[in-house]
Amino acid sequence: KTPAKNLTIHNNRITSIGDKTSSEAAPSGINIDVVEGTTTITDNYIDGTNHSSLQMGNKAKGDITITGN
Repeated sequence: KTPAKNLTIHNNRITSIGDKTSSEAAPSGINIDVVEGTTTITDNYIDGTNHSSLQMGNKAKGDITITGN
């Protein structure tokens, strides 16, 4: 996979993710895995996820800023 470079996720509303009755894997609100450079995740509203609201994978490289979510 080609990594996203210098990613910004800002001012989004993410609600009611996933089906609580499903036997499938529950999705996350924001899931970042293949990124490099500067990643900024700020001022997002995340609610009603069946798994993680915010998940960073072990392939993420570089500087990461997470504030105001």
